[in-house]
Amino acid sequence: MKMPRNAREKSQTGMNHVMMRGIDKRNIFVAEDNYDKFLHLIEKETRDRRQY
Repeated sequence: MKMPRNAREKSQTGMNHVMMRGIDKRNIFVAEDNYDKFLHLIEKETRDRRQY
């Protein structure tokens, strides 16, 4: 029987490692602008959270 994984601990620094993988290792972003938008959102969140 598979058991659910333990909850992740909240980072003391507020920094986390982001990793993604598509189902069956398929590409997640099919268009370059989708990937660019994702990076933009990650960069924005990083900047916003550093202000705290």
